[in-house]
Amino acid sequence: MCKTRRLGDVAEATFLCRATEEGFRVARPFSDDSRYDAIVDNGRKKWLVQVKYAAQVCRPGVYVVRAARQEHSGNRRAPKTVEYLEGEIDFLAVFSAPEKRWYIPPFSALPGRKNLTLHANGGGVDGEYLESWDLLRGRCLELHFPRGRGSGMIRWVLP
Repeated sequence: MCKTRRLGDVAEATFLCRATEEGFRVARPFSDDSRYDAIVDNGRKKWLVQVKYAAQVCRPGVYVVRAARQEHSGNRRAPKTVEYLEGEIDFLAVFSAPEKRWYIPPFSALPGRKNLTLHANGGGVDGEYLESWDLLRGRCLELHFPRGRGSGMIRWVLP
């Protein structure tokens, strides 16, 4: 078994344990041909979650993880990186092993991006998703809006 696959298995097992500790019901698809690795049930909604292991360090405390999937087609030897499509997944759950922390961005944060850059201290563009288990609980309201050259987001945690 290749090392990447084994690290993915570690991340999936760790996610299932942590999600259960957070009070969710969790399940895994029966086969490996699903786009998602886990189904998370919060009692009101079931979410499809793709689990990733953040291993590529670009500098101390900063990790890059693929926010897309690999697709093998035809005679191509190298796989092609393809963005997830709406309905294939609802969330990514990225395990940063050295810090033992989770980043949980929703699908809405992924379009147009093939990689996420994660900071161990929770900073950076994707830092707002550090330990964001409340998004899976469905208790957060996110509003995305255009702002200047980029886009912005406001997130409220509802009671």
